[in-house]
Amino acid sequence: MAIKLIITDHDGVIVDSSEDIYLAAWELMADHSRGRRRIPSFLDFLRDFCLPGDGWFARHGFNFPPEKIAETLRRAPEKASMFPTIPPLLARIQELKLPIMVVSAGDQERVERQLTSGRVWSHFELVVGGVLDKAMAIALFCSVFDIEPTNAVYIGDMSSDMESGREAGVTTIGFTDDRPVMEKVLTKAGARFCVRSHEKLGDLLAELAR
Repeated sequence: MAIKLIITDHDGVIVDSSEDIYLAAWELMADHSRGRRRIPSFLDFLRDFCLPGDGWFARHGFNFPPEKIAETLRRAPEKASMFPTIPPLLARIQELKLPIMVVSAGDQERVERQLTSGRVWSHFELVVGGVLDKAMAIALFCSVFDIEPTNAVYIGDMSSDMESGREAGVTTIGFTDDRPVMEKVLTKAGARFCVRSHEKLGDLLAELAR
């Protein structure tokens, strides 16, 4: 398999937002818990959180209106910083001469702002935010570029990302950010490969592009 298209998630892969999202969720639960219910730990969050979040909150005994959850999660990554290892990764991808695009559930405006602030916007062929059905978006990207899904990869950091990639028929790559527990979680969700760093991700993409 020689890959011809790279598709990546934004939050958790390009910007370091996992802790920001967890903190926002923790504050929402703490405001309504008053000690009566256990608030999941950050490790619990990493293991089983998936968008849109309603099911995750409900499983832990917190039944918030979907609109409240959506607004909380929407605001959470506003101040997240880009991983410092992203520019070197994108430089390596540029050498491979492969198109790369972003598909994100995050707000289009915020995603664009963070890519512009990080001075990496020019590396991407297309950036699409506010996506609720990533599987459909990934399949559409493949169609637009006239590339078979088997020749495309999707990089994500959550189990729902792996499920979306599998549904779209692309090769799934789980980014763990050096958290061993996430390799098990993402593999179980359907990741064909897991990498712990952007350096390892660059190595894998170079290998798959041969």
